[in-house]
Amino acid sequence: MSGEPSHSQTGGPEDAPLTVAGELEALPGTASLLIVGNDAPGNNAPAGRNCTRLPADAAVADLEGLGIYDLGLVLDLAAADESLLGRLRDLHTRRLVVAGEAARHFEPRRMLALGFEHHPSPDAQDGAYLYDRDSFNREREWNSPENWANPENFDKYRW
Repeated sequence: MSGEPSHSQTGGPEDAPLTVAGELEALPGTASLLIVGNDAPGNNAPAGRNCTRLPADAAVADLEGLGIYDLGLVLDLAAADESLLGRLRDLHTRRLVVAGEAARHFEPRRMLALGFEHHPSPDAQDGAYLYDRDSFNREREWNSPENWANPENFDKYRW
């Protein structure tokens, strides 16, 4: 999913609106898709796509044996289960969108603590949350070998 614009970690009204339809449209035709919830967009898997569906009452144990998906959509959950989101985020999806009823189960501060970005969304009054593995840990100038190891100073200075 490289080539997509990177959004700030803090999220906010200046970010582009996040829609489920837009995320599905942006996926390549052979991308895999994981949908959690009963109110998924359309009841049929998009053509040519590996699509797996889990019910809204899915638990961490239900994820056993699942592979890695290009996009995960969490649209409805029976309860606020941070361990389920964490497992989906860390092991099973490259991009994870939490929208609709599922987004209302979680406090915004908890979602930010889990590494999700908040985006406005016409699909939900409270917005939606996105975790993109490719843009989460962006390169920082201070976190590079030029700014910390400095082996050329080992004999000059004593720390």
